[in-house]
Amino acid sequence: MNLLRYSALAEVVSAVRKFKCRASDFESRADELSRLLVQEFLVNGKPAVKSARLFFLPFDKVTDSSEKAVVTETEIRQASDRPKKSAARKGTVMYLENSGNDLDSQSNVPPGKSSKKKNLPVSFEANIGEQPDGSENGAKVVATVRTSEESQFVVTLEMTVQLASDVAPYFRVLSSMLASKITGNDSFSKDISDEWADLYELAFEELSNPDPGNFRIVERSRDSENRKDIESTTDDTDQFYEWSHSLAESLPLIVWTALPDGYVNFVNSKWTDYTGLESKEAYGDGWQRALHPADFEKATTRFKHCFETGELFENEHRLLDLNTRQYRWFLVQGVPVRDREGNIKIWFGTATDIDEQKRVNERLRFVMDTIPAAIFWKDRNSVYLGCNKTFAEIAGFTNVDQIIGKTDHDMPWTAEETEFYHLCDRKVMEENRAQFNIVEPLTKKDGEVAWLNTSKMPIHDAAGNVIGVLAHFEDITRTMQLQSQREDFMASLAHDLKVPVIGAIRALDALLQGYVGPLDSKQTEFIQCLHRSHENLLLMVKNLLQVLRYESDKDQFIFEHFDLVGILNEYLKDAGPTMTAKHIHLDFQAPKKLILNADRVAIKSLIINLIGNAISSAPEHTQVKVNLRATDKQMTLEVYNGGEPISEEDMEQLFQRLWQGKRFGAGAGLGLFLCRQIAEGHGGSMSCRSSREEGTIMSFSMPINSNSPRKKHIKQKEIL
Repeated sequence: MNLLRYSALAEVVSAVRKFKCRASDFESRADELSRLLVQEFLVNGKPAVKSARLFFLPFDKVTDSSEKAVVTETEIRQASDRPKKSAARKGTVMYLENSGNDLDSQSNVPPGKSSKKKNLPVSFEANIGEQPDGSENGAKVVATVRTSEESQFVVTLEMTVQLASDVAPYFRVLSSMLASKITGNDSFSKDISDEWADLYELAFEELSNPDPGNFRIVERSRDSENRKDIESTTDDTDQFYEWSHSLAESLPLIVWTALPDGYVNFVNSKWTDYTGLESKEAYGDGWQRALHPADFEKATTRFKHCFETGELFENEHRLLDLNTRQYRWFLVQGVPVRDREGNIKIWFGTATDIDEQKRVNERLRFVMDTIPAAIFWKDRNSVYLGCNKTFAEIAGFTNVDQIIGKTDHDMPWTAEETEFYHLCDRKVMEENRAQFNIVEPLTKKDGEVAWLNTSKMPIHDAAGNVIGVLAHFEDITRTMQLQSQREDFMASLAHDLKVPVIGAIRALDALLQGYVGPLDSKQTEFIQCLHRSHENLLLMVKNLLQVLRYESDKDQFIFEHFDLVGILNEYLKDAGPTMTAKHIHLDFQAPKKLILNADRVAIKSLIINLIGNAISSAPEHTQVKVNLRATDKQMTLEVYNGGEPISEEDMEQLFQRLWQGKRFGAGAGLGLFLCRQIAEGHGGSMSCRSSREEGTIMSFSMPINSNSPRKKHIKQKEIL
């Protein structure tokens, strides 16, 4: 049995497009077009259509029409696998293979009868009769077009032939063209312009294949980056030449052909419509008159090279609209058609208007190159797909396009940096969640190491699937250097302050112990106040030194086994006079002994800060509770005090560096931050809850036995 291929379908689409309906009403136009289908739809010179119907139906009653008889057949198939980029368009194509049934006998819409509905064209059937008996049994095709919210145009065809592979979906082009002719509304045909162009490209390719039995289908798209080499052969070049010029007038884009030496010998009417140049004025080198001066050398050089080598021609350049004196960007492509010996007989090409897309890309490129941050994006395999100018310069490239297709292994970064970058990429894509403020090093091409603040986020396709990662970073090397210098200065200053403060405390101790004589009550109270102030100052200096040492990795945790209850008793005894002076009652609950594997000095510092804050912020004549409890694996220390609760705003900043809440009075804002560092360094955590009814409870939890000491700064350094 003969097969209906792209070329036959493209021919009948061209015939419908050129056809001028004489009738004014829909039903008569449908009758005219139905007869045209039978007369013009030929395969190998024989009629391909046995019967045809064209009709409109209310959209919600389509299955009550003659379409139902076809759709409900057990072997019916919906052609939706091609063309992919038109899969979401309005309308469907369904077909039944090897059918001997007659559509006429299945129809439940009598010819000429109408189904009235407000604002809808009449529903009708146009039956043009059948081919003589003995016609081959072929496929049934139903193609629909959504013409409004309430109506649908339906084409049902009973063929005498079967359809070649992947041809069926392109009946959408035919049904849309028929709908445009019947209604006089060109929007239906414009809606499938991309699909229409694909059909003709496939038809051109098919005609340049001499062996129908080896029919090839090549995936094609208007903006494809991997066009297949379509260097086919044909013995009947003249027939192809004539046919291609006929179909070129149907394409919704500029079409050109050229002789083997590059002499342009044909352009379709779209060229004249756009440039204002007559067809003959474009012949030879005449088309170059429309080129933008800045694109002239590149375009002509590429054109000449391809015609000399036989390579596929593809170039983006601007063409002048002589009517408006404005240039627009076009993607110009050309393929050679060869004979059996491989000699080029003719070149066939198209020019697609990409001006809007190009200008959008240029504006986006301008914005990205203006942003001081480096921007890049990768695919699922961490292969670079693009970047902005800033990132290209950092990576050592002079052009942003040079990075496309490369990976981090092609960059100047170290192996450790590359591994870390890929780890972050995978984490973002696998978890489908962005990561922000990653502080990381990067080795530049000249060997200089920069510090970056990077954020990465997943890229999704239209269906929501993760297809890559988008990232941007800022160079914070100078900020890190300034921070390091500031920390060195702060450490030096704190060390210098520590010595005189300790001396002052010892002098005040001597006064309180009576070394210079007895003191009356007012003198004692005054010196005790000075002593507490100096103790607080010494604690702040110690906290500052400890934070700076932890962040710079100059100090490491030294894990040992010790009794936590003993350390608590020792500190509470030292804090007794302070609580007595404020008339604070202490409620201490703890087991008799709790052996902890941790850094003794660090845990003692945490206890001093937690309980010291509770005592200093507690109002007079109130209570401070210290509760220590433990299980086999974990211990929890809770410190409670009354007074004003912590506000929600302060709660968010509670454990941040240099934060000072109103409730906690004067201080350096390092105590709770240091507690958090110590807790996290031991694999534990800090938390807080506060309310007027319950008071404020600071909670510290950690494993009782930690076998793997951690670095102090589990978090990245915080940039101030």
